[in-house]
Amino acid sequence: PRDSVQTILGLPNAGAQLTYSGSLIENVNSLSGNLSGYYSGWQNSFIQARQWTTSGGKPRLDMVNFTHHHSLAPLQTTRTVQMELLLHQHMMAQRFGTNPPLSKGFFPTEMAFSERLIPVLKSVGIEWAVVSGNHLSRVCADFPLVLGSGGDNTQPLNLADVLNPAQGYYYRVSIDRGCSPCNAAPFAYTPHRAQYVDPYTGAVQTLVVVPSAMEFSWFDGYRNLGANELAPIASQNNPSRPMLVLMAHDGDNAYGGGYSYYMESVQNFCYGAAALGYNPTTVEQYLSQFPVPA
Repeated sequence: PRDSVQTILGLPNAGAQLTYSGSLIENVNSLSGNLSGYYSGWQNSFIQARQWTTSGGKPRLDMVNFTHHHSLAPLQTTRTVQMELLLHQHMMAQRFGTNPPLSKGFFPTEMAFSERLIPVLKSVGIEWAVVSGNHLSRVCADFPLVLGSGGDNTQPLNLADVLNPAQGYYYRVSIDRGCSPCNAAPFAYTPHRAQYVDPYTGAVQTLVVVPSAMEFSWFDGYRNLGANELAPIASQNNPSRPMLVLMAHDGDNAYGGGYSYYMESVQNFCYGAAALGYNPTTVEQYLSQFPVPA
């Protein structure tokens, strides 16, 4: 990851977000020096990359919060989630240091998110969380629901959840997973605030949610994604609150886990995007430039 981010330092705001579970850090620590391919001081490359900053002073490599044991947070008790996050923060500080400070972001394991998590996330200093853009789109009043391979391989949505206004423009494309994600542009590519209402007191807490682009994430994880492929949604952009197209995928995806991805595709996409007038950026840099309205 350090070497990959280094290839895009010529762009003022380019960078990446990275998750590293606490249990994985423990595993690598135990293997360092004892198994071919692992070495003592493996964390130093990450420490170095965390020092690189964007034009706004934000980390180029933002190592975001994650559940320590790769657990599905919405299925756990509040106290368990809190301990999972505190354990992870402790491990991050121990291995990578606190300069710059620990991340304010959260990536939910397997994209499993619930508004019920908002109070506990805020209690440990988290200010934003990645969510699936598809979940924002699905609860828009005019979402063009299609079930099966031509649409979503999932259950029909609960109409009680349809709380977002009609959007008008949707982008649907087939991916090699037997489904065709459909997202509202610019709505599902723009950070918003989600809220949790305490059922006993009525108190409201909000958290910024940063949608990831399911379709672009899939392509980026399995082949070389060209910046020109953003064209179908680019026409819907709102310059005052631009879309943030976030690619999110596992480091061991078929293509996203290889040398060609880290050292060739990342820089080709970022510099290609810049040439088309886009601004390769990080979540923190974007949020500092375009704060999400209350």
